[in-house]
Amino acid sequence: MTFPLFYLAGIIILFYFIGGIPFAKIVVWQKLRKDITTIGSGNVGATNVKRALGLPYALLVFALDFLKGYLPVLALFLVTQQQYLSLFVGFAIALGHIYSPYIGFKGGKGASTLLGIFSAIYPWVFFVGVGIVGIGLKFSVKSVFTFLTLFALLSIFIVLYVLGIYHTYDILAVALAGVLIVFTHRSNIQRLIQGSEYKK
Repeated sequence: MTFPLFYLAGIIILFYFIGGIPFAKIVVWQKLRKDITTIGSGNVGATNVKRALGLPYALLVFALDFLKGYLPVLALFLVTQQQYLSLFVGFAIALGHIYSPYIGFKGGKGASTLLGIFSAIYPWVFFVGVGIVGIGLKFSVKSVFTFLTLFALLSIFIVLYVLGIYHTYDILAVALAGVLIVFTHRSNIQRLIQGSEYKK
């Protein structure tokens, strides 16, 4: 199934606005009547919610950010049966999360949402990603576990590509996700180098 350019553009715009829903900001505001951007690192994501409200609320936000990537991409894939189209159009959701139109084109760092996007196409990604990120949320520095998750997923994708199971666009999608993650975590990388990265 193919879409005319007009409909495809409409789907991309719709996905962008879905991705822009700032669940972390909504949850913290409903609970504390405070703006999450003034708390902790100021990031609109699950880790900062953990600092503000604790682990249960962080897991809630993680799940919501995951699902806003997972459900639209899964729906598009079921309708079109085009894996590559669903995956790459899904990146509009990640961009919406990172540059939310609802909060001045600011947002989170995209790890949870990207995990949802990839899990919609490759279900095993959920178990690898959630396992590693969950450990990171519980015990240590988030960015370290984010990069560990990305490295693990990239390694698995490359192995499957070499075995002929996956295609070039699979590797390109992971590489694009990697570029986004490194870009959004650039301040974390700098703090890691300086030894001053936020913990827990």
